[in-house]
Amino acid sequence: MSKFYFGGASGSVSSDDEDNLPYPEALPRSDFLAPTFSAPAYLSTLSDRHQTLEDLRTDLRERSQALSKELLDLVNTNYEQFLSLGSDLKGGEEKVEDVRVGLLGFKRGVEDVRGK
Repeated sequence: MSKFYFGGASGSVSSDDEDNLPYPEALPRSDFLAPTFSAPAYLSTLSDRHQTLEDLRTDLRERSQALSKELLDLVNTNYEQFLSLGSDLKGGEEKVEDVRVGLLGFKRGVEDVRGK
């Protein structure tokens, strides 16, 4: 299977030579979903991909923008649930304050030991 597709669906010859050049297929979304995804390792696997760095950068920016839009759409779709997260967290302030007080006491104890 070829990793390239040709732009334009008409098949007609264009005066612009670039219209007839093959373009690499879009990077599959599944490639980015691995729990151990490493950008440098992934990019090193693209050495046989005939694409300029600027085109690759543009593709990745477009993917990033699409993901940002998808996230925004998810938040908007589940807006009430999103807002309820704040009320679900209420009551946690006391627990955080208890931990803070405990840490301050521990810090003072460490300072006392260091001072001796």
